Amino acid sequence: MENFFSDNQVLLGVLAIIGFIISIIQLLHNFTNSIQTKWAILFWSIGVISYVGLFLLAVGNPILLTLLISTTIFSLIFLTYHTYYIKNKLRRGNLKPEHSQLKYQRFESIKEIKYGFVVYKPFFWVEDSKGVTPQHNGIGYKVLTEILKPNNLNKITLTPCSNGSNWDSIFKELENGNFDIIIAPLFETRTRLFDFNVAFCSPLFYSNIGLYIKKSAETQSFENSFTFTEAIEHITKQIDDKGWKGGYLKNELSDSLLKKYKLKSIEVKQTTPTTDADFKQIIQNIASGHKDKEDFTFMEVFKAESIIDQNTQVVNILKNNELLYPVSFVVRKQETVLKNLINVRLMEMESTVIKDSSGKDISELENIIKNVAITAPIKIEESKFKNIFIRKYDFRKLEA
Repeated sequence: MENFFSDNQVLLGVLAIIGFIISIIQLLHNFTNSIQTKWAILFWSIGVISYVGLFLLAVGNPILLTLLISTTIFSLIFLTYHTYYIKNKLRRGNLKPEHSQLKYQRFESIKEIKYGFVVYKPFFWVEDSKGVTPQHNGIGYKVLTEILKPNNLNKITLTPCSNGSNWDSIFKELENGNFDIIIAPLFETRTRLFDFNVAFCSPLFYSNIGLYIKKSAETQSFENSFTFTEAIEHITKQIDDKGWKGGYLKNELSDSLLKKYKLKSIEVKQTTPTTDADFKQIIQNIASGHKDKEDFTFMEVFKAESIIDQNTQVVNILKNNELLYPVSFVVRKQETVLKNLINVRLMEMESTVIKDSSGKDISELENIIKNVAITAPIKIEESKFKNIFIRKYDFRKLEA
């Protein structure tokens, strides 16, 4: 065996270097799913055998051994960086997915849609069925069910798969392929688009966002009176002069907005999953005026109005429709077939005019959203529906 190694050092060295290079190439390609499994096994086998040969050659040869160790360390550093880089590009959707990664190739190939959810009334909730199979409800569930009603789509099965504990985990589960769509419509934010490999469908509506502070003799006249810029300037001044702090729930809209505008804030401890009691706790803390509690927060107007009673001393200082966020279904970025199916059906439902319960003309889509919203187990008055779930906007009202 010794003679074999000594007589074939050049050959073994060349094979080892080739194998090592192949191993690196295979490792890199693995992250983009470019090489099939059988080739991966072959390349790895060649790489490992050849690398062992190179190591045996290096034993007793300090120069070759030093070179081998240096190359190994450099390769590990390079591969660690490359792995991080590739994974982040995949997560952000900057790498084009292989065609074979797509679950749906055409509309007619869709047989089942698996959905994940987080309970967030009125977007999605589970009815108390008293021992019977729980019934799912909410704007997202009703709209998606209606999307699949036409004859050529009604054979598609809707299958519940996951009850996420929070918004962050539900996005990760969608990325990992645990299900195909998040059925509770979500706010489209830059953070979510940047951090996760997801795409948002056409908005079902835009949600009106409020900025809430404690109501007092001084601030009660502030209700719905500030533009967004004026409100941020006011809050920033209070932070500088009085040490105000914003309150937020982790992974909720308040968390995103306070970070986006770099406003001093404190996290409010919450249950998992988040419940209405968590939102109410923030409002009550603001109303208390306690110096160790939060002084302001961002919150969806529909959510705030559903938990604020007449005795709660808080006020929304933003004008109506001053801060709007699109609310949409979410799918994986590469599933364009599913996304386009949903968008086409939403367009059809929006253009289909029917009569509502009072005999007025209304689009099919708006009628579904309204009927769920005003009958949901939270307080949303029908008279306030159009001011909370925005579906039209007059740009002539924009201030210069």
